Amino acid sequence: QMVLNIGVDCSVEGWKTCLMENRRVLELCSFTEAPALLAYIQYMCALFPEPTIALSSDLNTEYAALHTMTEQQFYEMTLYCGNQEWGDISKELLIAIASVNLCSYSIPAIVSLDSVPAYRKLNRADMGTSGNVCAIATILLRMREREAAWSEMNFLYLEVGHATKSTVVIENGCIVNGIGTQEHIYRGNWLGRLEGDALIEEAFWESLLQDLAGMMAIHHFEDIVVHERSATEENLRRKDSVIERLGEQY
Repeated sequence: QMVLNIGVDCSVEGWKTCLMENRRVLELCSFTEAPALLAYIQYMCALFPEPTIALSSDLNTEYAALHTMTEQQFYEMTLYCGNQEWGDISKELLIAIASVNLCSYSIPAIVSLDSVPAYRKLNRADMGTSGNVCAIATILLRMREREAAWSEMNFLYLEVGHATKSTVVIENGCIVNGIGTQEHIYRGNWLGRLEGDALIEEAFWESLLQDLAGMMAIHHFEDIVVHERSATEENLRRKDSVIERLGEQY
């Protein structure tokens, strides 16, 4: 009997799926519309008996079977979403998937992880997304495959977009701290467009250095893994510029 797993990534850039069997990738798909993604999942669930579906997203999710979640829990997922319209669409999508497949689970955002000390969760509600968790889990898997010890896995994970960033701390192979993605920078009415773009760029770099300096002061790690938020040209340029700018210091 074929046992399949479907990974679903929900982000403001779009929706992606990965169909796997015994850790072997069978199919990768991308969708620009939520109904198309739902139709694909419905087709797969009709074709194969109860595949396990795991969903990562830019929402404030916790680990749970989707069909057991309450309306209040679904509402809380969208509280810190930078794009409320996208958040509402994604919430309805998750509810629809729950009705299709009982073996569908949400991957937890960083604030829901037991490895993060409870007192740190009081500092900020958004510490990073389940998408961050998935990316870091992949990095740790690759390190283990190269026989790295858990005690060697101490680094900062920095995910950057054109005007966004998030920072996560990994200590002894566990996620212990994080600063969530910042989607919006205040643009006052007194800013002209060209002047505003230049100031926003300057604000990005200063905020980035403040985040890194704060995390390093607490955790004393200087190794940084930089990852682009998505493979768009502007995000790839941002990643390269961050590596070039930070490479002389870290």
